[in-house]
Amino acid sequence: MVIKKFGDPLPADRIVVPADDTRYKGVLQELKGPGRYFLNPLLYDWKVVKLTEIAAGDPSRWEFDSNGHVTDKKALPQIGLVALKEGKTPPPGMDVVEAGFKGIQREVLTPGRTRSTRSSYEVILDYATVVPPGSVGVVTPADR
Repeated sequence: MVIKKFGDPLPADRIVVPADDTRYKGVLQELKGPGRYFLNPLLYDWKVVKLTEIAAGDPSRWEFDSNGHVTDKKALPQIGLVALKEGKTPPPGMDVVEAGFKGIQREVLTPGRTRSTRSSYEVILDYATVVPPGSVGVVTPADR
């Protein structure tokens, strides 16, 4: 995570410095990937952060109970729900929002490793739903 030391303070509605804007100081939005970088220590500070790991699960360990649920949740694949901390305020009553709004985003992260500044958004890990072989999955709206 790269932190720019000099520049204008961020506007009140921003937490991180946007990728295309060089005039502000603070945490840069985009994280550097693994590798070697040469940054001027007079202009930048940096911090090594862990990657967010989203497990793919282990289908060989899936055993279903009589209701069709996997008995060992740790064998299930995970998804990453992204909760954005900055952006436009969503309209009232929206539990899941489109890109650019604060809140839980419609797009989820799939299994693998992802880079996250953890300043502008939080990744909430949850288990994916597995439909047993020979069954049909139906998506219904959540009870309100």
